[in-house]
Amino acid sequence: GVTFTEMFTLIDSPTATAEFTNYEAYSSAGIPKGSVCMVQCSHHVDSAVSNEIGVRTYGSELFRTIDLHGESVVSAGFEQFLIGVKTDTTYGRFQYYNSNINADFYIQGYFGSNMDYVEMYPTRINLSGTAGWQNVSTTSYVPASVVCDFYIMHYRRTAASSCGVRESGSALER
Repeated sequence: GVTFTEMFTLIDSPTATAEFTNYEAYSSAGIPKGSVCMVQCSHHVDSAVSNEIGVRTYGSELFRTIDLHGESVVSAGFEQFLIGVKTDTTYGRFQYYNSNINADFYIQGYFGSNMDYVEMYPTRINLSGTAGWQNVSTTSYVPASVVCDFYIMHYRRTAASSCGVRESGSALER
């Protein structure tokens, strides 16, 4: 089976270079080479400055970032998302992107060697304005019966919103 090793490791002092920067997950955090990591990307909303942040596999050409805004319905706190990224098998590294100093990256854990991850450029799926759960087909993006990694983004800055993803037919309020 697939195992998950839980951790909560801050990437020390991520630099704001507005370019992808290597993070040595193997040598810095003891994460096995070739592992799929879950990384929490957080932006301090009290900074009132937007920040483009993200992660990608070392050597990837994909520009996997999200622009998070300093404006929010709350006056302080974080805008954040959780994303998977695979460390390379040679060095055990991945890359992070940070356009502003007001960000933190936390490794929440990693999957064992029986897990693989196919990195894709984020595909935007627009939903209707209807409140409530909506069925969305992902078959044009990924094969059936695979596990997907979703970002859930809410772009309206003047109001809070409840958002989630669940399997079609599920009754879970996620």
